[in-house]
Amino acid sequence: MPVSEINFLKMDGLGNDFVIIDARRRNVALTTEQVQKISARNNSKTGGCDQLIIIENSQKADCFMRIYNGDGGQVDACGNATRCVGYLLLEEGKKDEVTEVTIETNAGIFRVNRFPIMAGISNPRKINVVMKLPEFDFDKIPYNGPKDESVNKVVKEFLKRKGSKFATHKLFEKEAVLVNVGNPHIVFMLDNFDIVKKDWKEVGREIENLTELFPKRINVGFAGRPIKTDDAGDNTYHLELHVWERGAGATKACGTGACAAAAAFSGKEGTEKRYIIRQKGGELEISFTTRRPTRLKQDNSTSAFSGEKIMLMTGAVSEALPGTLEL
Repeated sequence: MPVSEINFLKMDGLGNDFVIIDARRRNVALTTEQVQKISARNNSKTGGCDQLIIIENSQKADCFMRIYNGDGGQVDACGNATRCVGYLLLEEGKKDEVTEVTIETNAGIFRVNRFPIMAGISNPRKINVVMKLPEFDFDKIPYNGPKDESVNKVVKEFLKRKGSKFATHKLFEKEAVLVNVGNPHIVFMLDNFDIVKKDWKEVGREIENLTELFPKRINVGFAGRPIKTDDAGDNTYHLELHVWERGAGATKACGTGACAAAAAFSGKEGTEKRYIIRQKGGELEISFTTRRPTRLKQDNSTSAFSGEKIMLMTGAVSEALPGTLEL
């Protein structure tokens, strides 16, 4: 079989890194083995990645974004990848004064635009994504545990049945919330991160793979309690987050994980709050609001707000570095 050369871009959102292949003009179909090879950290061409992204044509949006984890499995959504691909589409549309783009995924369609100019300061790589509103229905996870018992206690019991050494962990004294924000997450709401500081990766891996409880596996978040600071403004909170990603493991940042943590603390009402979520790769801002994000026009004016309730994710993306790989 002849070797095929494919161009790619390497980008990251707060260290959550991606190999991005544009397949809008040339069909690209990858096997599980090829995805694993491209994503491997010892790949001399790509340097590996947390997720492999394929940009495809869409009849419903500006593009379709196909998302592969490093293990070769597909996932429905990725917040940081959505910001990266959104940035690329906005750059393509500059000459036509495009201010907002739409990206279709298996989780639905996401709207993306640039963070508006504030006080004359602009970062063209700071990107907004209107995320999927959180769903707390157990069927959306999916979750096979009893509906009338605390999730943390059920997870503890399933680990105990497997003979896990973590079944007696103090983590399971803390509340856990199940939420789907495009991807399914379990978020442990901690007073502080110290109780899992040494072993959160091992614990995360074991919970991810409790397939009797989570048949499609699950992302596992460990979130410190939100802290309101005097200089942060009304309804603004800071919290620390670590996420064990399903199919990818520990990453420097997880966009849907940040949304899940904000949703867990905000509750089903989604009250208007702003969370500054600190992960290893940097900070993401997650806001619940009943306004649309400001859309920046070419003349620096803004469009009107609608009364739509949204969850908005804001953060920076890296430069796009080109490369070529062989299949």
